[in-house]
Amino acid sequence: RDSNLPLLIAYPVLMANLIDWFSPADIVALPDGVSVGDVLLISPPLLADSLRITAPDGRVTELAAEGETLAYTGTDQLGLYRLEILKTGEVTQAQHFAVNLFATGESDITPRPQADLQLGGGLATAEADEQLGLQEFWTLLAAAALLLLAIEWWVYHRRLQAPTLLRAAPRFPWGRLRSSSA
Repeated sequence: RDSNLPLLIAYPVLMANLIDWFSPADIVALPDGVSVGDVLLISPPLLADSLRITAPDGRVTELAAEGETLAYTGTDQLGLYRLEILKTGEVTQAQHFAVNLFATGESDITPRPQADLQLGGGLATAEADEQLGLQEFWTLLAAAALLLLAIEWWVYHRRLQAPTLLRAAPRFPWGRLRSSSA
């Protein structure tokens, strides 16, 4: 709590090492969304002899690590696949990847032009009418609050002024009479 660790020069190095430790990099770069029937192009590590891919049903496919890119066409089932890197018959590294019905277009949330929306088999076009919506009125509220603050300041400082000779005298003549007759 009372540490200067974030101020030390070793802090960025420590954070980078912690991130690498807790979320290691993938062995083989795979696409984000693998759908059923997609062909995976796998670039094996240099020292790998072969790759073993275990399908969700337990079926094992072994690919010899010959060449720069291997094509794996066995993504015919939904589920979690296990990719193992083998060197002299022993597993040196392992990685999992999922094959699902994920469509990359469904998670693309970039705004599209109005005439570009396709629903089912038809094209839906938007009306060009502009509609009144909610308007921001915080500037009016801020101006009113500032005006109220200025009035309050003016009234407060008006009362603090030193009394002058005219203000010191009683305002009503009968007030003078009472004070002088006593």
